[in-house]
Amino acid sequence: MDYIATVGLRERLGRFERGRPGPRGPPHQPLRWKPSPSATHEGRQLQVCQPFGPHSEHVASADAALWDALLLLGPTGSGKTPLGVMLEARGWHGRPCTHFDFGAILRAIVRRDRPDELLTRRDLDFLAEVLRRGTLLEDEHFPLAERILRGFLCDRKVDRSTMVVLNGLPRHVGQARALEALMRVRAVVFLHARAETVWKRIQANIGGDRTGRDDDDPRSIEAKLALFAERTAPLLDYYRQRHVPVLRKEVEASTTAEELWQWLHEFAA
Repeated sequence: MDYIATVGLRERLGRFERGRPGPRGPPHQPLRWKPSPSATHEGRQLQVCQPFGPHSEHVASADAALWDALLLLGPTGSGKTPLGVMLEARGWHGRPCTHFDFGAILRAIVRRDRPDELLTRRDLDFLAEVLRRGTLLEDEHFPLAERILRGFLCDRKVDRSTMVVLNGLPRHVGQARALEALMRVRAVVFLHARAETVWKRIQANIGGDRTGRDDDDPRSIEAKLALFAERTAPLLDYYRQRHVPVLRKEVEASTTAEELWQWLHEFAA
């Protein structure tokens, strides 16, 4: 199964895949999700790239099994996706990077709307509701997020020499804890942008990544900013307490991906 090719996620500079999550509902009511049967999917064995995972018999130790990751944090519209695309195209200090844009992947999966070896009909319906309501995947939903991440790593054949640029996962502390079985976050890039700056950047589409989005209306943006402040911003202290460098960049209305990449390139990999 060529999962990444199927959903059109081989993005490069200036080319963005964007879906349409639909009208947004109340953002803070929890969603219920039951894991699909792990052993079968429509009568077939699920193949989720176990040889690439942290418990693979092909690796010498648990530490050796982890991928190095660079985590991009920032409110909507702050420039995470354009920076991630540029890091994938150029690398970081000679190290190859692959950009895991969780939001773009979810939108593409929901738009494609076809069960496969990775996601069942129940999973797809649940993800569509998550996007429609603008909610986060909670701790009990992490097996679904992990399945998508493992599928991405497998389809791109990402080895341990590649830095994984995480964009959209984790988005809260529970996800960060769960992700530690798979990823070792080496640095956090915090793109700080004030609310008025976010709105100007989105209106101008300064990063070139807002085309086709129908979740950029004022109400949705306000809800996303509130959710970021409440649930995602605490990740900064979470990683600081674990002695992970947090690199903060003040983003202005006209800040480009090129400027962000040049700034980030000043820091050692």
